Parts: sequence; C-alpha cells; structure tokens
Amino acid sequence: MRVACLASGRGSNFEALIQAQRRGETAGATVVTLGVNRPGCGAYQRAQKLGVPSFLVDHQEFDSKAAFEAMLCEHLKASEAELIVLAGFMRILSDHFLREIRVPVVNLHPALLPAFPGLHGIEEAFRAGVRLSGCTTHFVTETVDDGPILMQGLVPIFSEDRLDDFRDRMHAMEHRILPATVAAIARGDLAWSKEGLVSKPHFKPYLLTAD
Repeated sequence: MRVACLASGRGSNFEALIQAQRRGETAGATVVTLGVNRPGCGAYQRAQKLGVPSFLVDHQEFDSKAAFEAMLCEHLKASEAELIVLAGFMRILSDHFLREIRVPVVNLHPALLPAFPGLHGIEEAFRAGVRLSGCTTHFVTETVDDGPILMQGLVPIFSEDRLDDFRDRMHAMEHRILPATVAAIARGDLAWSKEGLVSKPHFKPYLLTAD
C-alpha cells in the first residue's frame, strides 16, 4: 500500500511511521511522499534527512482554499497514494477535497474522541482533570474530528503530572498508534466501505499504555 503523509509541524509522528516501516511493522505499507504546507517546518527537514520524497504547498501563497487544495490534490494524485495520513497537518480539508482525492484519509487526534475535539485536546484533557485520556486515529469526513474511529491508545494522567509530563506520554502513544493503524489498514483488518467502518472480528482497536 502506497501512503502519502501530510504534516505542518515537528514531524515526529511522520518519522515514527517511517521508522516503523523500516522495522517491518507496517504490513507492507510504504510512505512514498510527504507534503507540508509550512516552509522549513520540522517535518520537511526530517523527510530530507530520512530520504523520503517531499513537496511543499504553502497555503499562504494561494488566494483561496480551493486553489491550495487543488495543488495539494495534484501532488497527491501524482504520488499514486492509496492512503493519506494526516500526521500533524493543521489545515481543515474541505468536502470537495475529500471527494476529489478518492482515497481514504486518516487523522491522528490527541484525545479519546469524541471527548476533547479540536486543536487543544492535550491541554483540555489535562485542565479537565480526567484520569485517563489518550489518542485516536479516525477516517476523515466532512465534519472535523467526527469520522469513524479506527484505533485508540490509552494514556493515564497521574496526580503528580505536569502538562509536559502528560504531553510526552501522549506523544509516545501517538508514535505507537499511528503505525499500528496504518498496518491494520494495509492488512485489511480495518476498512471503510459505503456501509461504514468494517473491522475484522479478531482485531483489537485499542492500545494499552505500559506507563
């Protein structure tokens, strides 16, 4: 399975996916390209170091969201990707883009959806004082953070935690759950049909943290 990643920030989840792929943990799924929308971002630099083909489509250079997405779609179609993974991509994709790209799009969110949707899932869970949070992978639909849930990783919040402690633990789980999700899709354990999410009976959709 050919995979294209999109990212905007540090790129640690992108690199975790690449390293898992190189350890043979993605069931044959291969990242063929990385697209970024911010010049010089960490993800782009990681791709250069890791030898992964990459491209830049800077949203600030376009007069409209439609023009930006058209160029993004052009690059992704050229890569012949069969799956798109949003690994910290900080742009909301339109309904038109999702229809045009014609392949599944997976997002990684730092909370146990449907709890704490939006940009600040880690901070909101910490401030709310919950004892257990986590991260979620889901198929992207026209409603933000509302697509069919694929996998969830559980991350505890301890009474002595600072926000940075919890954030570090969350990132460690993200680095596990994203490759696990891609592998599950590549194996056919998870799929999305017109009838909705299809999951094989033996498949476990969660990861328990060891911490």
